[in-house]
Amino acid sequence: MGHSDFLEQSQPDRSRCEPEAGKPVSWREHGSRLREEILMIWFGLLDRRSPWHARFVAGCAAAYIFSPIQLIPSFIPVIGLADDVFVASAAIAYIRRATPEWIVREALERAKRSGEHRQNLRSKASRIVTTALLAIM
Repeated sequence: MGHSDFLEQSQPDRSRCEPEAGKPVSWREHGSRLREEILMIWFGLLDRRSPWHARFVAGCAAAYIFSPIQLIPSFIPVIGLADDVFVASAAIAYIRRATPEWIVREALERAKRSGEHRQNLRSKASRIVTTALLAIM
């Protein structure tokens, strides 16, 4: 196996992220893809076989984003949120490259399945919340 073969195998499949030629992508589709990507990373990091350094980077990024002490405070209108977006984007890119492709594929399948069951979960959650509110009253 040559060096170029290894590089081709280690690159994640990005074909699902690219729009079809000539077809505009709606905001809803972007939101759906972002949701899938976040769930895919979540399920990938929950997998015990994922590399420790990918988990470490995810933890550091989450700690930075949710920490009240930051390089640029989040209450500054544009710049404050831009550094959070940069940290999150850099962490996601690193996690995607560091995690083996077969773990990414399995996590993506789990993310798609959970997206299919999302409507069912919403209705169950709304019933539980309604029942709890009625019980409190």
